[in-house]
Parts: sequence; structure tokens; C-alpha cells
Amino acid sequence: MGEKILSDAGIDHKVLLVPNFLEWADLVRDVIKSWPNSKREETIGLKDFIESLKKLRDDFEEVVKADPMILFRPAHSVSLDFLSSTAMVRYFFSGNRCSKTESAAYDVYAAMTGQMIYRPALPLPVSVFVVGTNFTQYGPQVFEKKFIEGEPGNPLSPIFPYEGKWFNGYDRHHRLLRVACRECANRNKARDCKHASRSTLQLFSDETGPDAIAGGQHSLGWFDENVDETYFSEAMQRLRNVPKSSLMVTRTPLGGKSRWEYQRLYLVFERGGEDNLIPGSDRQLVSCHTIDQYSAGLIAHQDIDAMRKLYAPIEAEARIFGKHVAYSESAVFDTWIMSEMFDECLKPKLVELRVTCLSDELEDQFGNWDEKERLAAWDRKCFYISHHKIQSGEIKPLEAKQSGGYKIFEFPEPEAQYVIGADVAQGLAGRDYSCAQVLKIIKIGLEYFYEQVAMFHGHINSIAYAKVLYKLGKFYNDAVVVIERRGPGDATIQEMTRELGYDNIFRDIIDPAQTGWGQDFAFGIDTNVKTKGIIISMLQNSIKHAETGKRYLIIRDVYTLEEFGHFGQERTESGLSYRFRGTQGAHDDTVIAVAIAIYATETYPDLFDYDKERRRKLRKIAELSEHDTNFWSDVHKTEEENSREESESYV
Repeated sequence: MGEKILSDAGIDHKVLLVPNFLEWADLVRDVIKSWPNSKREETIGLKDFIESLKKLRDDFEEVVKADPMILFRPAHSVSLDFLSSTAMVRYFFSGNRCSKTESAAYDVYAAMTGQMIYRPALPLPVSVFVVGTNFTQYGPQVFEKKFIEGEPGNPLSPIFPYEGKWFNGYDRHHRLLRVACRECANRNKARDCKHASRSTLQLFSDETGPDAIAGGQHSLGWFDENVDETYFSEAMQRLRNVPKSSLMVTRTPLGGKSRWEYQRLYLVFERGGEDNLIPGSDRQLVSCHTIDQYSAGLIAHQDIDAMRKLYAPIEAEARIFGKHVAYSESAVFDTWIMSEMFDECLKPKLVELRVTCLSDELEDQFGNWDEKERLAAWDRKCFYISHHKIQSGEIKPLEAKQSGGYKIFEFPEPEAQYVIGADVAQGLAGRDYSCAQVLKIIKIGLEYFYEQVAMFHGHINSIAYAKVLYKLGKFYNDAVVVIERRGPGDATIQEMTRELGYDNIFRDIIDPAQTGWGQDFAFGIDTNVKTKGIIISMLQNSIKHAETGKRYLIIRDVYTLEEFGHFGQERTESGLSYRFRGTQGAHDDTVIAVAIAIYATETYPDLFDYDKERRRKLRKIAELSEHDTNFWSDVHKTEEENSREESESYV
């Protein structure tokens, strides 16, 4: 009778993706309420039907109390696709409140209880792990509330209530949740279940490192929000030997395109074809699922419009539209200005810088020299091709090469001044990168303006890195090179000064601690707890001047801006101080390289050559337009012809 009542009212009861008795019963009740009294009296058997429906509904409320997740249904088609996917890794990224977390939580519930509807069931018992950000906050505030205690306003929680149908036990020390086997659960004996077929769910923190999950075998894994990349490889090892196993990754994509999820999951999915298939099968390696708040339909559109007015554009891209953008809640750089700076990015020329010898008599032996010998002979016998040589086509020292590590946005200009900030890493693959940022300096009035014109970014040992800096420095008009010292940076400085003889390395002579240590100790700049705050403050001031609100920095590289967006201020473990670094597992080497270049320029007036700047301005004033050049060329040509005619006439 209920289906006929809905059908006569023009309502298709199949609109629900999962039959939900409470919603169905309430829908039938509302239709009957809308009937006039005469129709209710004329309908045969209606009174008995209503009484039966009420009893079933009242009983159903008790059933729901013991097992809330039976109310779940996918909020939209993207959620349904995510739950139906059989890919080894399922990546659900979207704006806030788009049902990605609820969808993954349901998948955990369905797998552990053996009630999988959308994809093939996993063999019981199921072992599931969840990796959250930290135990202190994520454990009690998210994990325990969602799965055991309940969240205010969420009728689908707790997923496994203490007195519910499935709850068997919870080890708070190890954060291990056990659910009863299906037989004991159906007999309301969940607490007494001792069978080996009990499924388990364990929470891990990405703060403890990937070794925490080593050794176990799991059927299902879930990375919730910002989990460190080091967990990924270990997690896949824990899943690979269990049939039909998979990993779920859910997050709001505030990490941008530099995050590992984008690089290792999204790009594989985008390539598709054989690249996204498990070898020897037709099973997808990665499936990606995304939706924006407007399409999800879980928030009123006027409320979304209101939030967009409060968010910086770059933040709204991630939180509302689910796009990969770089944003940190503890960001130290103005997010509104950062949104503008992305519009100024350029596509770089990927190149390899090479030394070219111009001396014919040395051409043969020069080809046999190693890199160090070439660099050492550079100033005496060799010439690194300048901008006008490149344009003229006489020599081509730049060769397109993906693996070169150099990005060129603008070739060097004659008389222009450049400073190179060099962040030095250990050179180990998979760790931090070494980064050199080349900034063109222009002085207008009392202020310095900076424009990123080139960069190097890659894994390289500190000795080889010195050669990179030497090439960039020479190529950009003998630029001042500001090297971060201590650790690997010391080796780079030694190679630059003693072996390669580069004579324009920044020397930090303000710190009184440098006195008496000799010249070598003063080379480079020390980024420690005392200096880092000042260095970052000067970079902040270049992005948004404290007094004028103007910006004095142009960044051309989109990857550099990604790291700017991630760069934040975080409280240390002691809680007594703060530190600046890339948040959400992001690197910060490109940021530090820019920061130390600006710090050196702003702090040391002698770094900027006013005579060279004067010559550059005079040269620019003296440059003629194409029209004027052609005009004077014709004048000179006419004068030469007249002079030649006069000479011939005289002879």
C-alpha cells in the first residue's frame, strides 16, 4: 500500500540510492497527511496500514540506535562511484562538506561487518587501518567520536556504539577497535564474541612514522586528510597480499600540486591507459573522485556564496571547488596577494647550462677537460655565452633538457644586477631539494624590486651543487651568490671559494660571533632560530609592504608559489616558541632560497652596485626605437655614399 500511495502522489520511491525505511515511512506519512479527511475515510485498510507502519517505524528507531549506519545512502553520484570503485587506490578529493569522509567511513563499516553492497565483499575477518594526523587531537576528536562515541548532529554516528549491535571492544591504549562476527551480532551477543572472525580497526598517527604499520597485513586502509608521503609505500606493502584490498585517500586538496597525492595518484589517473592498470589485469590502479559544494547539494547555495566572500580566492578554490591549490591555515604570506601572483607565472625554458670555449687553439684540449678544469679556466680562456650572443645565433649554449634542473624565465640583461639565494640540502633522493633562486634587482627610489628570472631545483650533492651555482652566477653577470651555510652548505662554500674561485660570494659580517674566525667562516648566511624570523619577515614585507601595502616581488615559477602557499608558522613541541616551515608535509627550499636572497640585499647596502645601475639606466635611455634606428641608418648610408662619390670624383 505504501508504494501505491507514493506512486499515486507522483513520487518515485526508487529515487533513494539505498532503501531507507525511516525516510520512506516519513514520505508515506506526509502524503497521507496531505489528503483530505474524506479520502482517508474512503481508503480501505488505511487505518490498519498506518498502525502497522507506526509500529514498524518505532521498532526501526531501536534498530537504528543499535546500528546507525543502516541509514546511510550515498549523498550523490560521486560518492556512489567512489564506493563502487574496485581500484587499488581510491582518491576522493573535494571541497569541505561534500561527503568524502562519510563515504569512506561507510566503506569501513560495510567491509568490517560483511555488508558490502556496491563492490565485491572482502573475506572476513577484515583488518582495517586508519592513518590520521596525530593521536592527541585526531584520536579523541575525530576517530573515537566518529566510530564509538558519536558526533553532535550526525545521525550516522557513532558507527559502532558501545551498546550497539556490532561493538565488541576497544583498546584505548593501542586505539584498536574490534567488532563482533555476524553471527554474534545478529544474536545481540556482540560483547561476548570470542570468535576468530572478528574484524578489527586500528588508528595510527603519521607523527609516529611508517614503521608503526610495518609487519601487519590489512584488507583496507584509509588516509584521512594530510598524511605524510612516507606512509604511502609502507601502506601499499601492508595491503598487497590480501585479495581485493584497497587504500582510500580522502582530503580537501589544500596541499596543491606539489603534494604527493597529486603527483603519485592524480597524475597516474590522468595518464590512464596501461599506466593506470595493475600489470596483468584490467583492475584500475587509481580512481579519482571529486565534486564541488554546489554540485554536492549538501549546503544551500546562498550559504556557499556567503563563504566565498570570506575566503581568499586561493582558499575558496580548494574548500568550495575541490581544486588542488597551495594553502596553509598558518600561512605567513598574504593569501589574497598570493592569488594575484599566480597570474604572473610563466612557462619556463628547461635547459642545461654549459661552458663554451671561444679560444680556437684550446678547442681540442678543452673538449677533454673535466667539469672542474673547464670552470677553473673559464675566466682566463673561456666565455660563458651572454644574452646578445644567444640572440645572434652565433653560439647556442642552452639546450632543452627535461632533466637539466634549470628553469630560465628571462635571459640576463647587460648591466642588470642579480642576486642568487642558495638553499643547500644533503642531496639524498626523496629528501629535501637544493634550490637556487635567481632574482633581478631593480631599485626605484628607496625600495628594491625583485623579479625571479631563473632557478635550479633538484637532488644534488653539495660539491656538484657548487658548479651549478658557479654557472648561474657567471651567466647572470657575476651575480652575488648567497649560500645557506652549516652542514652541507659549508662544503658548497668551500668548493665555490677554494676550488672554483668564484669571487662574488656573500659574506655575513654583521654577526659579532664571526669576529676572529677568519674570512672563510664569514661566507654564506646562517639560518638559525635567531635569524630565520627576520629573514622571513623581510620576505613578507616584499610580498606586502607593512606601510604601503605594495608588493615588491614577482615570482614566475608556479612550483615556487605552491611552496609559498604552504609555508606557515607552527608551534614547536615544547609549546614555548614557533618555527617557520612548509606545512602539510610540503618542502620549503624554494621559499628559503628567495628569502635569503632578499635578506642579503636589504641588509647589506654594498651588495647593490649603484654605478652599474646608473650605466644600465643610461644605456636604456640611449637605446633607439626601431624607427629611429632605421632613420639614422639611412642617414649614415647616404653620408657614406656621398663621401665615396666625392672621393671617386676627386680621383
